[in-house]
Amino acid sequence: MDRSEHEHNFESIERISIAPPAVESFLSMDAAREVWPEHITENQEFQSRIESRQQLNEHLDAVIDNLPAPNITLEDAIVQGYLTEAQVTDLYSSMSDLLENGSDYRRIILYTPFEFLPDKKWRASTPGLQQQTQRFSTAYMSAWKGLLATHDVRANFVDGDVLDVESRTEDLPRVVKAAHLIPMLVKKGLLDYQQISDLVQSTDDELLKKNVNEALAVLGDFDRGQTIQTPDSPGISFDSINSDLANSFSKIESENFGSVTDKRATWLKQNAKDKAVESSGKKIAAAIINDKFGQEQQAKFAEEGADRSTKLALIEGLRTAIELTARNNPNQAKQLYAEYGELLKTLWRNDQNEIRAGLTKTFSRLHQLGIVGDEQLKELGIDVPDLVAPFSENIKNLEPRIKEIKTALAAIKQHPELSQSVYPVALIYGSRLKGYGNQSADIDMAMFIKPSVDETHKDQLRAQLKQVFAGVKPDGEIIEFWLEQSSEGLTIRDQGKNFDPARGESSWTHILFGAAWEGDPAIIKDLREKILVTYLRKNHDQQEQSRNTRNLYLEEMERDAVQYRLLHKGYADHKATYGLGTPHADRIDGQSTFWDSGYRQTATKLFASRVFLPTIS
Repeated sequence: MDRSEHEHNFESIERISIAPPAVESFLSMDAAREVWPEHITENQEFQSRIESRQQLNEHLDAVIDNLPAPNITLEDAIVQGYLTEAQVTDLYSSMSDLLENGSDYRRIILYTPFEFLPDKKWRASTPGLQQQTQRFSTAYMSAWKGLLATHDVRANFVDGDVLDVESRTEDLPRVVKAAHLIPMLVKKGLLDYQQISDLVQSTDDELLKKNVNEALAVLGDFDRGQTIQTPDSPGISFDSINSDLANSFSKIESENFGSVTDKRATWLKQNAKDKAVESSGKKIAAAIINDKFGQEQQAKFAEEGADRSTKLALIEGLRTAIELTARNNPNQAKQLYAEYGELLKTLWRNDQNEIRAGLTKTFSRLHQLGIVGDEQLKELGIDVPDLVAPFSENIKNLEPRIKEIKTALAAIKQHPELSQSVYPVALIYGSRLKGYGNQSADIDMAMFIKPSVDETHKDQLRAQLKQVFAGVKPDGEIIEFWLEQSSEGLTIRDQGKNFDPARGESSWTHILFGAAWEGDPAIIKDLREKILVTYLRKNHDQQEQSRNTRNLYLEEMERDAVQYRLLHKGYADHKATYGLGTPHADRIDGQSTFWDSGYRQTATKLFASRVFLPTIS
């Protein structure tokens, strides 16, 4: 595609529009026909895949939307009248279809709520549900066994603390995450000790053995009924918390993080400070729960001149105390909020962004628990995002940025050099598009570089793009997909061993399919057909480093949709989360949001709707 090919289609800024993420076109055949050419939409295999996935999403919605809480089992929901056996039958049937249809999507079981797993002792009253229960259990365990050979990056399931590629000297710590599910599978009767012993005896995989032993420690906690109790508190004071945080922050600022990028060093410092605040917050929470947090101390924390970090610790402590109480005694949690609610509102009047962000998290999570009402959120101007809604519904919240990008794209059309080098189309992605990024969060962008551009012009090209998009991306970070012409159409030119973090790879499906595209509709349509259709072809399943590239494409979509930001902070910024809470839970990273029932519901729905590349025969 050269510059003249779409000259007449890009005559004015008014022609620039925004198209929803390509993955949303797979939600139904009606949506697909609006995006893809007829030879794709009339393909029988393509239609079958989309219709099957549409059914799965509908059956998930029918079940999850009717559950009163995430931690109720499907058996109990049927008994209590929230669900019918027909609804659960349909869900198990769709889940089994997905798991039995090859290995592409079996990773969904890593996130499937444990409450969805049928207890082996449960006996459904209808033959249809009995049959589908057995079928689902068999399909689930088959998928689980298949994942025992997969070594994932461990941090992806914990805190996302993954070292920059250019700073790595060795592989990242790995985990067989399926092995960590063992305590829950035993609890459900889907696995027993003899099978676990046989697994350990039959494998030479040392990592698998290590992760099984970690899970067994937690299983022992389950067997003994052990849980971590809220620690007693000797009492805390404003001065002690203030001093602890000042000392911690001083050490963090003076710490040498080694040969890492400036961006990572900044992240590490902020992450360390967040953990220090969280630690102080836990002390405050223990004091509140043990009734050792007097009014005199409360007043000192809320004083206008109090340090920002100390106020953040107070907010963290109040939220934690109310949430921990709500887990076992919702009425008492409401009483706690009644006691401390005015203090939180006083802090809200502070105009510091970090204080408001901490309070937004607190009010949002307490709203989810039914402690803060809709009216109060409205008064504060807090919007709780729908984390499973189509990403395109959040485009309206990016309107100021969309207009700025539109102006920049028009400028590219007029630029004598950029117009020859860059397609006037921007890919917009990131936490803001997904709905869980706060208003101060930046938006992420990518651009396509034309096949004719010589890589020696890279620095000059980046400088020009940075100038054009200065109002949108002050840091200048725009991902570049360098294209080349091939027999399949336009393909992305991978960079090999010389990794450049500003260069996009062909495996980055989370951007290619998960981003909104802004530009001239005709150019967007042409680029999508020439670049994206190749990802739907079966013969695109080449081998890369002994792995099927299709699996890599899907795992990249999974990492972006249900792991990276959502698992690490995005979900917890808006919803109360609970870990495993047993003495040995840390062995399987039990504090992670990964174990929270609400997160697992959200992740399953996102996996079903966002981790999908239908094939064409």
